[in-house]
Amino acid sequence: MKYLKHLTSKTNLMTKIAIPIVVLGLLSAFVISHGIANLLYGYTTQSLKAQTQSISNKVYYLVESEFKTLFFSYGQSQEGYAKAKKVSQTELIGSLKNIFKQSIYDIAIITPTKTHWICRNHVDKSILKSIDLETPTHAFLASNYVISTLRFRPWEWYIVTIHDRSSVVELIDQNRYLVVKNISLLVVLVILALIIILYFTIERPFGVIFAHLNRIKNNDIVPLKLSSSKEVVKLVENINAMSNQILHNQNELQFQKTKLQRIMDIQPDILIVTNGKVIQSVNASFFNFFDQYANLEEFIQEHQCVCDFFKKVEEEDYIYATDKQEWVSKVLQNHRLYKVKILKKNQAYIFSIKVERFDTENYVINLSDITQLEEYKKELERKQDRLMHQLYTDSLTHLPNRTKLTEDIKAYKAPMIILINIDGFKEINDFYGIDIGDFVLIEFGKIIKRHLPSKGAKLYKMSGDEYVILDSMHLSRMELIKQLNLLSHSINNQTIFTNGYEINMNATMGIALDTHDLLISADMALHEAKNSKLRFAIYDKSFETLKEYKNNLLWSKKIKEAIENNKIVPYFQPIVDNQTHQIVKYESLVRLIGSNNQIIAPFVFLGIAKQSRIYHNISKIMIEQTFKYFADKAMDFSINISINDIENFETHQFIFEQLKTYDLGSRVTFEILESEGITNYGIVASFIAEVKQYGAKIAIDDFGTGYSNFSHIINLHVDFIKIDGSLINTMLYDENLRVVVETIVAFAKKLGIKTIAEFVDSKELYEYVGAIGIDYSQGFYISKPKPDIIHHRKSL
Repeated sequence: MKYLKHLTSKTNLMTKIAIPIVVLGLLSAFVISHGIANLLYGYTTQSLKAQTQSISNKVYYLVESEFKTLFFSYGQSQEGYAKAKKVSQTELIGSLKNIFKQSIYDIAIITPTKTHWICRNHVDKSILKSIDLETPTHAFLASNYVISTLRFRPWEWYIVTIHDRSSVVELIDQNRYLVVKNISLLVVLVILALIIILYFTIERPFGVIFAHLNRIKNNDIVPLKLSSSKEVVKLVENINAMSNQILHNQNELQFQKTKLQRIMDIQPDILIVTNGKVIQSVNASFFNFFDQYANLEEFIQEHQCVCDFFKKVEEEDYIYATDKQEWVSKVLQNHRLYKVKILKKNQAYIFSIKVERFDTENYVINLSDITQLEEYKKELERKQDRLMHQLYTDSLTHLPNRTKLTEDIKAYKAPMIILINIDGFKEINDFYGIDIGDFVLIEFGKIIKRHLPSKGAKLYKMSGDEYVILDSMHLSRMELIKQLNLLSHSINNQTIFTNGYEINMNATMGIALDTHDLLISADMALHEAKNSKLRFAIYDKSFETLKEYKNNLLWSKKIKEAIENNKIVPYFQPIVDNQTHQIVKYESLVRLIGSNNQIIAPFVFLGIAKQSRIYHNISKIMIEQTFKYFADKAMDFSINISINDIENFETHQFIFEQLKTYDLGSRVTFEILESEGITNYGIVASFIAEVKQYGAKIAIDDFGTGYSNFSHIINLHVDFIKIDGSLINTMLYDENLRVVVETIVAFAKKLGIKTIAEFVDSKELYEYVGAIGIDYSQGFYISKPKPDIIHHRKSL
């Protein structure tokens, strides 16, 4: 490079142009040729990767298709699925070998017990040992092979596809030299042609032009005459025009200076022309602001530079003068808007300052008054700070809230959160009142804050009676448990005194660390701690709560779709008189029709429906469809309703609307599930009294389990007791249960209440329940629930 620089500095224009062209041309030839070869190499490699990945995807799709077929055929039976899986996997391996036996790819399936080569051509088996199978990836290069790995998790299979690319690499390397040689030769020929053209179009005519330009430099302005190409003639014409323009500009310059001063004077901003040290000229706005000076000379006598008035402000966007030129260059070089502060009669004004180069020696400084704008901006910032404080702060405890926690977690590399829930806070709120409840929340937050596990830990207030401690995970598990025990001991058994009350405080903690969603994991750990009656629990992947949440969400969606598509239907199970052995009524039982017309029993979905608040929709569908079904049938029937249905105003009213519409009160029995317990006794008693006015009857369902209470039977004036199936179907083998059932029957007979045995599934049991005085039987021995009733009265 030094030699090239020396050579061009000592030669004429033609040589200065030709030498770089030659050098750049040769370099370009080398770069282009190698670029083409590398591009071909890269394109071929990418193509091989895509093809290899495509083959892997095809194998994966075949495996996945076999798995889905197997799962949907046998997945509901673990034993059947296990047997079918083994056979299906063996057949699948055989099928894959037949499909890919002519493939140019090496394909292997690695199962937990064995490696199966679907197709192997040239690859060494040992290459499988060098592949990281735990991290499935797109196709990648390893030596002269393109490799793709996919993991099929349901069976823990690994699909490995390998392509030998050595022949392709060898072919590209063989042709690389040919590409370089041909491109280089082509570039050399182009350079020679270009140099010849340059000589005749530049070297000769421009020698004359440069000589004439030197004459213009010495003020010897005369017309230039030269006959050459059209371009050179045009250049000569332009040089002559430039000569004339120089003469014209000398006259125009003075006019423009006067015009510029007039434009400056009408500008509202202060405009200053300066060489950086001394002011050259200013506009009228300058004197409107610095009104103590009559003219520029008077100002310069005291201050050469306007920067003498700049006050020091310790903020990033402000500048002030440390010497007479530094501030000008700073604004000019940084290409940003700065601000300056100027005092005038003890009042501060803020100006934005902009500097632009006017000519080789001078600058134009623009000072715009932004005082009012800055005041608005500061007020806006104050309001924004208040809003941000409200956004990120709990209004009661003044602790950071959930939103702030979500933001702060991002700053931690290994965050850990401790979710703290006050035990029995609802009872505290209900017993002492909301005001004392709020006071307890504030004071308990102070207690936690005094016992934070580390200096870097932060406390946050969540909704309700929950708090969160955010900290970095810096302890071993044993040290963490020790620290958590200390924290639990510190915040539990604390007493809060208020208004003469002593309120004992206890709390349960859920801890989460090293998980994707800390809050959800901590909540599951808290749930586990409460269920296990522990002071705290650390989240573990073995917790089944997440699966339960996912299952609930899935079934909630299925139930909603079933409601929308009329897939919630009643099935009917007969009830037989144990004396006459004839069917006397039917119980209406809810069923959900699945996507494959599967009949799904209520124990699968009814509990989830209650949690997702769509249970009452199911109740209304069952009530309406049952009344409609029996409207034209001369048969008694019963409908299950829950305590929730009775307490829910909308469902409550719907029942009476159906009673009025269909006028079937004398034939319907409402079965109330006794095991749910009765919390609002008045509402239930009122409901029973009202339906009895329509002639309806009442049965207590599942009697003998849960919160069984004989006083309910007496006070609610029920007509039937349905003895729970868990007692009926085991009492033949358990003497104690027989005594319980016989006691219930004797109690009912004395009160004139009829009894019904559930879950009667054999002839022996059917005969026994009749022998001990139970009035009716219901169960699979008589009939399974069906979509239609038996239209004639059936005898057993």
